[in-house]
Formats: sequence, structure tokens, C-alpha cells
Amino acid sequence: LQDCEASPQPSDAMAMAQAPSSQCLTLEQCIMLALKDNPQLLSSEYAVQESKARIDEARAGYFPTLSLNTKASRYSGVAGKNSGEISTSDSYDTGLSAHYYLFQGWKTAASTDVSRFNYQATSLQHESDLQDLVLRVTQAYYRVLQTDRLVQVAEKSVQQARLHLDFANARFRSGVASRSDILKAEVELSNADLMLIRAKNSRLSVQGALNVLLGRSADSPIAIVDDLGNTERKGVSGMETLMNVAFQSRP
Repeated sequence: LQDCEASPQPSDAMAMAQAPSSQCLTLEQCIMLALKDNPQLLSSEYAVQESKARIDEARAGYFPTLSLNTKASRYSGVAGKNSGEISTSDSYDTGLSAHYYLFQGWKTAASTDVSRFNYQATSLQHESDLQDLVLRVTQAYYRVLQTDRLVQVAEKSVQQARLHLDFANARFRSGVASRSDILKAEVELSNADLMLIRAKNSRLSVQGALNVLLGRSADSPIAIVDDLGNTERKGVSGMETLMNVAFQSRP
């Protein structure tokens, strides 16, 4: 992560979605990859397509139904009592039938309305899933940056604890420090090493979570652009205003 620097971004969304795994990904590129490859979002999109097809299926009740039947038969039997000859005969039968319901008690109309409402509900659910995915990718992106900061802090703590241990050993050799000072410094170094291990494990965990959201294997290597220094705070509206916007726009 330390080697990733902000660079000019491509304007083409497809170019961002096709960014290789070795490239340092921006937040926008991570979102585009998630929208393209996230399995849950793809499943939600297929559900929308299925519900849309259900409308055409329900509308089929307005049209007549045609049935084509074809049958072929072969009969074998003895031609005469004494001749012993076997005769065969073939029979072919083909029929075409059609039926059309003049009135079904508005069953077809009701089924079409239900299918249409299901399609609208599924579409809104898909939009909600899309927005939630963008939010989760954004959160995972900045958690990766956060845990990287924690790893850097833990590494500095280990360096500082190691310097304290060296200083305690030097003072002990000079006769101005006791053995307990060395033991205390060793404990501090062990605690710092433990915190570093925990920080690295946490970073691996959030990197895996981000990879899963992007539709990739959890253990895939990933590098992202550190843009924490470029964040700008914007004003936030009041709670009542935000609630009104949510009630009007939330899928």
C-alpha cells in the first residue's frame, strides 16, 4: 500500500472495471469491479430478469393455445390360419388443436398485475442491493487503509521497544540499571511484537473482505491507492432533512 500513489484516472468506466489485480486500485475502480463481478449483485440482477420474464409468461394467457399431436403405430398379425404369413400395417395420425379462454374471471389480468408488481419490487430490491454494495466496498476500502496505518504504528512501536531494550542493556552493562529494567524492556518488546502480529492479521482479514466484495478470491493480492490525505469534509444536512430524503428516495 505504501507504494501506491494517486494517479490520473481513466474516464472510461469499462477500463476501470478491467484493471489488472497488480495495479493499484482506486475507490472508483474497486466499486466498478464489484458492480461487475460481485456474485450477490449478479444473482440479484438475474432475479430481476426472471421477474421480468414472468410478466410475458402471465400475458400468455391472453393468447390462444395451439397443440400439435403426432402418432405413428405399426400392427403385426398372422394373415391366415394355415399360411403362417405375418402381415404388417402402419398407421399415422396427426392432429392440430387450438383452444382459447373467453373469460377466466380476470385470472389472467390479475396474474399479469402480480407479475408486474413483483418485477417492480425485485427491481427496487436490486437497486437497494447495488447501493448497499457500494457502501460496503467503500467501508472495506477505508478499513484496509486504516489497518495499514495501524500496522505502520505497530512497526514503529516495535522499533521503539527494541531501542529501549538496547538502551536498558547498555545501562545494565554500565552498572546504572538493574536486571529488572531489562526484563521490563523485554516485556514491552514482546507486547509490541504481539500488537504488530494482530495488526497484520487484521489487515489480511479486511483485505480478504474487500476481495470477496470485488468477486475475487479472498487470498488474492490487492493494492489500493491511499487517498486518506485527499478527503474533504462536506457539510451534512440536519436529521429531519435526511429522513425526508430517505423516505422519498430509498428503494
